[in-house]
Amino acid sequence: MKHLLVVVSLVLFAGTLACGSDDDPVDPVKVTEPQFWNRTQKWHVLSNLEVGYNKRSIAPVRALLDENFTFYLTDKDVQGGLPEAWGRETEVSITTHMFSSSPPGDMPRIKALKLDIQWENNLSWVDVAAPVGDETWYMATCYVDFKLDVEPDLTFISNPGTKAQFVVRNTGTESEPLWTLVEMRDLGAPSGPSAVAAARATEPATWGHVKALFI
Repeated sequence: MKHLLVVVSLVLFAGTLACGSDDDPVDPVKVTEPQFWNRTQKWHVLSNLEVGYNKRSIAPVRALLDENFTFYLTDKDVQGGLPEAWGRETEVSITTHMFSSSPPGDMPRIKALKLDIQWENNLSWVDVAAPVGDETWYMATCYVDFKLDVEPDLTFISNPGTKAQFVVRNTGTESEPLWTLVEMRDLGAPSGPSAVAAARATEPATWGHVKALFI
């Protein structure tokens, strides 16, 4: 029992250090009970986005979106008639509808939602120049897995190998950073829908395609 208490204490202490550090951990690890971080580290943005969707909590998702946020859809979705991109206002509206138990109009109601942004291992940030000014933004590419059960009896799932790019910027100061999500780009997956999945009333889809149902 004493050994178990020591292990638990060490885990909690390590979690406190990770949250309070100014530098991104080399290998951040998800906690047992998902929580919303204070966004003093870049990976906090990805974690908060994931937890916000899984808890279907709009406030923390809205808070992490930069005022100039842009969501970019895959080339295939654009060729299929969807917009190339949309901004923060549309993103907030879409997310609100996805989380709602009574979405407006003929939008489907999501019965269950699971989002997994696989940021916790080997997360690597690349410097990118902001489109205006001399600010430096940071980009990471992650595998993304999602599953949405919608009424009346349909499940949307991500294709194997689905990826997305996330770009964050510091809207705070160097000593007190506050990271926001300024861009998200749906990269889709190299593989196409499977016949087995389709036979089970399950439709493989891109993240952008699913979100576009709630515009």
